[in-house]
Amino acid sequence: MNLNDTNITSDIQLVQELQPIMKKKCHGNRSDQRFRQSCRKRNMDETTITQLIEQRRNDRKRNPTDQAANSTDINKQNMHTKISDISMGHEQSLDKNGNQSRIITTTIKKPNKRKRDAIPNEKPYNVAKSSSQLSFFQTSIKKKKKNNKKQKKNNNNNKKKSRIWRSKIKKTIKNRNHRQSAYLKVSWNTLMNNLKIHLKSPLKKRNEQKFVYARLYLFDEEFTLDLDQYLWQSYLDLGSQQQQQQSEVWPSEVYRMAKTNEPDLCKQYVVEYLNEIKIHLDLCRIKLNTQAQSWISTLPSLEILDDNLKQYVRLQNKHLSTIIDKQLARYKNVLEEKKLLQQISFYLTPNDQEHENLCKGPNYIRMNQSAVVSYKKRKQLTKKEHDKIIKQLKDYLAIYHRIDRTLPIYDIFSENLQQRLDLRYMAPLSMSSRIRAQREKNIVRSIHRKLKKYKHLVRVTDKSGVFCVLRTQDHEQKALEYREKTKAYKELSSNPFEATLNKVIRLLNNLHAKQGKLRAWQYNEMRPNVKTCKLAYMYFNPKTHKDGTPFRPIMHTIDSPTSNISRLLDRLIRPIFNEKTKHTSIIDGAHLIKRLRQYANDGHLRPTTLFCTFDINNLYTMLPQQQSLDILVEFLQTHEKLHVQGMDIATIRELARIVIEENAFVYRNKYYQQIIGGAMGSQFTLTLANIFMWKWEKESICKQLPSFEIYGRYIDDIFFTWNDSQEKLEELLQKLNDHHPNIKLEYKIGQSLPFLDTLTSNNNGVLSTSVYHKPTSEPYVVPFESDHPRHIFRNIIRAALLRAIRYSSTFEAFNTERRNIRLMLLFNRYPSTYIDGEFRTFFNQYGIYDSYSSILPMITDESQFLAIYNRIAPTPTPRQSQVALDIASSQIEHFDQDNNQQNVLPMNPTVQKKERNKKFNNALFLHYTHENRLRPLKRDIHEIYESTFKHTSISNVNLIVGYRNNPKSKTEQIRHKRPHASYRRHDFKPSKYTQFETRNL
Repeated sequence: MNLNDTNITSDIQLVQELQPIMKKKCHGNRSDQRFRQSCRKRNMDETTITQLIEQRRNDRKRNPTDQAANSTDINKQNMHTKISDISMGHEQSLDKNGNQSRIITTTIKKPNKRKRDAIPNEKPYNVAKSSSQLSFFQTSIKKKKKNNKKQKKNNNNNKKKSRIWRSKIKKTIKNRNHRQSAYLKVSWNTLMNNLKIHLKSPLKKRNEQKFVYARLYLFDEEFTLDLDQYLWQSYLDLGSQQQQQQSEVWPSEVYRMAKTNEPDLCKQYVVEYLNEIKIHLDLCRIKLNTQAQSWISTLPSLEILDDNLKQYVRLQNKHLSTIIDKQLARYKNVLEEKKLLQQISFYLTPNDQEHENLCKGPNYIRMNQSAVVSYKKRKQLTKKEHDKIIKQLKDYLAIYHRIDRTLPIYDIFSENLQQRLDLRYMAPLSMSSRIRAQREKNIVRSIHRKLKKYKHLVRVTDKSGVFCVLRTQDHEQKALEYREKTKAYKELSSNPFEATLNKVIRLLNNLHAKQGKLRAWQYNEMRPNVKTCKLAYMYFNPKTHKDGTPFRPIMHTIDSPTSNISRLLDRLIRPIFNEKTKHTSIIDGAHLIKRLRQYANDGHLRPTTLFCTFDINNLYTMLPQQQSLDILVEFLQTHEKLHVQGMDIATIRELARIVIEENAFVYRNKYYQQIIGGAMGSQFTLTLANIFMWKWEKESICKQLPSFEIYGRYIDDIFFTWNDSQEKLEELLQKLNDHHPNIKLEYKIGQSLPFLDTLTSNNNGVLSTSVYHKPTSEPYVVPFESDHPRHIFRNIIRAALLRAIRYSSTFEAFNTERRNIRLMLLFNRYPSTYIDGEFRTFFNQYGIYDSYSSILPMITDESQFLAIYNRIAPTPTPRQSQVALDIASSQIEHFDQDNNQQNVLPMNPTVQKKERNKKFNNALFLHYTHENRLRPLKRDIHEIYESTFKHTSISNVNLIVGYRNNPKSKTEQIRHKRPHASYRRHDFKPSKYTQFETRNL
């Protein structure tokens, strides 16, 4: 600071001119700094270092010798202080008149480099002082050094003596196999101070300290030996139990110490190690008894002393007990895991979290899946969502409103949409939600690792729709047995993809080249996509509801070369079949109950009336291929369908032939072709199987039943009534079993039988129906914790209540099913208040407003139930409505004789959108991936659309924002079902004979 005030004395001005004030950097107390550096080298934290430095400073203050010495040195220095060592400090302030006044502060400059030896005459302002600057007196330097040397020498001698004493004690009590605990390795003074506090004894005498230390050492050895004995004895007990079950497993520690993997040698090593521990433990207790005889009377009583020392040992070695408990728990988990995996049940591992995750079923969706991926992955997800929405928007506006795809308005919409997507996807989750999302992701990975390690796989059951865990070896054995039993498949030596694709393309080209065989839209629709076409593959679903858990084969034919042909044939022929066989077909359980009620009202239901149900084994795979094609032609000719959508019967047969014969697939990296039956998974196979059964039932059972009896078939399940004796019924069933070599029946006869999901009973001529649950079925629906939109859970409850009302013939039956529904929902984590609210909402729409509780039913009597039943039962189910729509469409003549063009809606998405219902022609559908944290995204898309297209010609277009779900648990858990892409296709180069026609179609 420059001094310009004229009121300052001339001497001070001279000092300022000759020696300008320079602020010297303060290094603090050098002793403290060196102590701080030594502590940091020992990896001590800053908090501990600060506390130690404060303790050192307090010790200095309490030492009067140091204070006197420091004060003497400072006084000597002050005697030699000159005016040149004085510097002035000024602080400006304002007086009452507003003028600047000076506050002068004098400070003493140090004559040497050690700041600790200097002390100011006056207290300077804003200057921090070290602890050495607070002393007042100091002795001579020589005397001080002499005292320090004596003190250090005494301390060193004491340390040497303590080390000698401790070494002598250890030699008398030390066990070579005993590892000294960490708390016994601290300094002697620290250990004695801790013992003084814990024992509440001064321990001033050296013999007392020796006695206590020796006894403490022996108690520590005894404690650690007891822990080792407990651990290895537990190993021996658990291992012996496993040996009795012929599945002996030892911990990795035993294998490492025994240096062998032989179970018998490991057991022998454990026994020997336990004997050695017992010997050392007995020796340690002998030493304790011997030492107790030399107890010192100045110490507490021996019992009290031993109790306190044992408590101190347990306290210091608490971590050892925790480690041993973890080792035993880990060993028990390994044993339990192996036991459960050998028994093959639904329970995969003893890990409760993994078990719970599998119990959530195949339809469960993990919460906020995108929140636990990397930043780069989230950016890719937002880009993908953005591109899909922009494509949907441009396609709709280009097709229906003739708007150019390159207009700048799309850029505005795109930019705003990308900002909102980034905002929603990058927004942080709450701590609890993020922990849950990360935990579920880790659980899925853990299940994958264990499945791979123990060679297991997960499949979805055939009827219950839950997970089933199987050993890979058992799965392959059952698959082999199924192929050998049915003999429906033959193995191929090479990949048949190219040959199959060439046959399909050649057939379509030949048919289209002929006049009147195929129309242009039919040709385009059946033509396979060469770029995306792949070979089909097979997998199996276990039938856990049947004895022995047989397998149902499923063929994945979505991208196969014949999938488009199968899809079109099914769309054309199935409505015809539904129309012509509606009197012998059962659509669903409600349809059967409706027919049974009409049967009873007509007076045909007697007290002796029997019900009979039977199913056909392996219908799909037992269809004779050529005979099925002949029956297809016969069916069309019988019902005078010589042309279907412009295709004649010969063309339909040829297309059906290539679908059923060219059914090649890959399974476990091997190629097969189906030579009997059709692929379960191909759409037209179901229609062909129904037509085959139409021929079978027309020639067999329908001729034997009176006209008033009920006969109905749902694919391969058949139900009919019988008013004759049971003996004649069994004779009829035996004849049906011998009617065709490929059709084998499994039947049940009685007055109370289940069929589909209904239970029908004849109670002395009174029909009784209710909902039927198979004994092996699981009470499973989509869990409430799943990341589905909320309306899905409302629809589940509503559908269950509607089925209960349709199927229940009495109020008691409905009330029983209502309780079952509630228990099922509670089992799937639906909150009780949510269930009550949805029940109340459902019944309120039918005019029932009584008080409702979770215990008592909302419907209190039979009359209320009948009122609701009479309103619901006459209405068709969704399945019945779909079948009626198909039948109605089959009755319309689609063939225009003059123009030779089809009038139905083609499958081409672009053309099909143009012919949609008018209420959808003015609606724009945009979809985004649903997640619980992305729910505001729907509102964001509406806001962006309205702000962007508000004053344009499409402002009147109704925007409908839909959603798509994240992958389900079924997709995440089921592995090794789909073969590698290299086995499903290879680079395909069409020959000149199989090139698609490029003329205008």
